[in-house]
Amino acid sequence: MPDDARRSELDRLRKAETVTSGAGMVRALRRVSDVAGLGLGGVDVSAVPHRRVVALARYGMAAKATALGRHPEPRRVATLVATVRSLEAKAVDDALELFDVLMTNDLLARAARESRNEKLRRYPRLSKDAVESGSGDRRRLLPGPLQQRVVDVPPPHHLQQLDHGDLLRAFLAGEGMGHDWWVRMLLKYGRAFEPSALPDDVPVMKPRCCYLNSYTLATEQPERFTYYEGYAAMVRDEGWGTTHAWCVDLEGGVVDATWPNVTSDGPAAYLGLALPPDVVAPFVGFQSRGTISEWGLKHGHADLEQRLPGLLGVEPI
Repeated sequence: MPDDARRSELDRLRKAETVTSGAGMVRALRRVSDVAGLGLGGVDVSAVPHRRVVALARYGMAAKATALGRHPEPRRVATLVATVRSLEAKAVDDALELFDVLMTNDLLARAARESRNEKLRRYPRLSKDAVESGSGDRRRLLPGPLQQRVVDVPPPHHLQQLDHGDLLRAFLAGEGMGHDWWVRMLLKYGRAFEPSALPDDVPVMKPRCCYLNSYTLATEQPERFTYYEGYAAMVRDEGWGTTHAWCVDLEGGVVDATWPNVTSDGPAAYLGLALPPDVVAPFVGFQSRGTISEWGLKHGHADLEQRLPGLLGVEPI
């Protein structure tokens, strides 16, 4: 570590960028470049058992630089090589995740605000039904299969304005996204929810890990929680959404340990499908992008579209 530095170069490379901004994205990409520039990804470690390489990398990711410096040189070099090889993949994953958040939270939000009136004009029939329904049953506004699966949502504050669930459906059915197979599945078979407060006995879990958080809750307390995956409208009074996972309790209430402050700045609406734990298990993890995305990447979208409807007990679309 340089004498004038407050932290070691290893500490800098191990720390993921968390500032969601253009400058933060630049720093994340520079980290990817710096790790790749070390050139250790090409070192042949085939003679070392894989579990040993993983153990060395895990230790190198957590240990302080001073602790690593006290090891004999062979152990120190082996630990650093394993750590940097692991960091190459992690730095790329962190940069992609930051880019996803940046696009969703900052760039797409601006476009969503500007297009909200256009979305409402695009669905005049749905707007008319919303006005006529008043305080009546909202289920009749939804597609046939969804009418039997959706929970009641209260009427909008202003009869001339669609509620958050309708805006979320309008967003998903809009140009581009409406052609996506998973979106069409959600619009046909999905269940809509309003947010609810996190139960007192459920802890706030790791941010930006909604798939792992929700899977953990659903598998640790299967008699209480069901895993759901789909979209959530992230910002109140806006109709746009992002991919997300959450749990639902026995009363049909949302249990979202990733976004706990749902009464203030959290999601305004949810639309998703219940996925069995054995379907989710092969694709869940710290860096998971969700069952649908990971399945498509691993086995192909054709396999996903052919097999998932049967596992959910619904007709293919």
